[in-house]
Amino acid sequence: SVVRNPRHWFDTIEVEDPNQLDPKRRLPVPAALSHPQQAATSPRARRASALGFGSTVGTLVEELMATTRGDFERAQNAARRIREKSYSCKHFYQDCMAAFPELTLYLGVVGPGGQSTAGTSSGRTADDEYQRTWGALLAVYWLMRLDIDGAQSFCFGVSSDDWAPLDAESRVPRRSREEIEKRGAFLAQVEWQLFRDALVAAGLLERKPGGDRKGFVHNEERTLGMLVLTAIHDIMKIDALRPMVAGRREYCGFKNGELITDHDIALGYILEFHPTALPSFRSLPPKQQESVKFTQSNMEYNMGWLVQAEAPPGGLFKKFREII
Repeated sequence: SVVRNPRHWFDTIEVEDPNQLDPKRRLPVPAALSHPQQAATSPRARRASALGFGSTVGTLVEELMATTRGDFERAQNAARRIREKSYSCKHFYQDCMAAFPELTLYLGVVGPGGQSTAGTSSGRTADDEYQRTWGALLAVYWLMRLDIDGAQSFCFGVSSDDWAPLDAESRVPRRSREEIEKRGAFLAQVEWQLFRDALVAAGLLERKPGGDRKGFVHNEERTLGMLVLTAIHDIMKIDALRPMVAGRREYCGFKNGELITDHDIALGYILEFHPTALPSFRSLPPKQQESVKFTQSNMEYNMGWLVQAEAPPGGLFKKFREII
């Protein structure tokens, strides 16, 4: 739009009106799960309420998940078709929504009295954590198909109607020229091969003669494990879901009766001692269950601590070194 330069009334310049730009888009969120009413007056529930609602031993997660139903065949479909050209981003979204009931946990819990418990350990809103998790799932989808439409979608996103990849010429959403240029520069200049190398090293992609047109095939079972891990990874950032150590002297530095405040360790605790609590994890093949558990409990490694310089080397790599 054309506006007057406030410093020189006679000088007309081309500037972008921030009010004409579209806000960052967000996916619609499902309703938060309600606390099972049959457990509301139990001694365990009363103790959980006194400690901060739902923080005893992880059974709240089990009770919440018992009220939901996921279609794990849809997760298997996503893992199988993720590199098919005809398998769109919208197909992937619909499959994951149907497959992973744990996604609703990011919205917190509605208590017996109707109160919402959606506080998070990250300081973000529960809705933010839900959106970030979906961003991670979509990133897996796009990175697995860099040679199809993934790189373009990773940089510019997809349309709101048919979920087709956007580009620098897309008129919707309305973005600033600076933002479009940054997205275009990333698409043109990033070394996409490094992303693919990481996927190969993780066992998600395999270089094989007779594979797809780029000589790659993907490991469906490994991909399934990655999708499940991505869907459940941050659920313990929701304060009401965090467990407390029970029946053992300590777990990863947290003593018996102590609330596990680290979300990675909290998830590891659930996977280790309540492995049937999360339907998606429970449905994984045993080998992929072990892989997911390794990332959360065996390694005791926090990537966030590393990239944000929040811990000394000893705290970061002590357990990692022992395993190696």
